[in-house]
Amino acid sequence: MGATVQTRLFGSLRTLRPPNAEAFPVEPDATIEDLLGDLRIPAGKVHLTFLNGVKVDQDALVSDGDTIGIFPPLGGG
Repeated sequence: MGATVQTRLFGSLRTLRPPNAEAFPVEPDATIEDLLGDLRIPAGKVHLTFLNGVKVDQDALVSDGDTIGIFPPLGGG
């Protein structure tokens, strides 16, 4: 290990925020999909993911110090 990322969960996903969200440990060569699994967030609950402010797919690699934004599907009217 050794690498950590900052996780930012939005909307209904905020309730799943881990206590160590500011410095969440990740394995080398981890993807956002791996991170979601570690956070126990079902893939169907995630609509958008951002890596350092840029929209990315869940197969994007994360690195030490990255900030990951995770958004659920949004509704409104």
